[in-house]
Amino acid sequence: LEAYQLYLKGRALLYRRGSAASQAVKCFEQAVALDTQYALGWAGLSEAYTTLGYYSFAAPQPTMSKAMEAAQRAATLGPASAEAHHALGMALLMAAWNKSDAEREFVRALELNPRNTQARAWYAVNYLQLAAGRLHEGLAEAKLAMESDRRSSYAHAICSLCYCILGQH
Repeated sequence: LEAYQLYLKGRALLYRRGSAASQAVKCFEQAVALDTQYALGWAGLSEAYTTLGYYSFAAPQPTMSKAMEAAQRAATLGPASAEAHHALGMALLMAAWNKSDAEREFVRALELNPRNTQARAWYAVNYLQLAAGRLHEGLAEAKLAMESDRRSSYAHAICSLCYCILGQH
């Protein structure tokens, strides 16, 4: 229960972005220290490291390496976890620039949980639009994220970003 509470606290901090991502890392590290078999904790830790590197709050090379390690562990421990596959997809994209495997992991995450807003959003923007150049597909995915979570300001912001990338301000 304590590991789960730390996971939830880490998630809340991670959604704040900015310097809160460093605090999220600490929560996720504590969660997996309490339960080394906790796939969600490892997935959260991977996402937090990815966010730190993505936004340049930490040196990319060691941060992305840690993101990859945590994501691989999450996927091994939780093969049916959408969060684990989403984290691995992002780590493969950002740490290894392995686009084909990244797409496979994002798609798997969305098969497991089509309503995972974070997975759909990162797939839409980071993979489809920015990495693969499939701008209209990215926008379609962002719209799905927004439709499945209409109250999410994050989903709305991602959809707006996708329109901007398309030049539709």
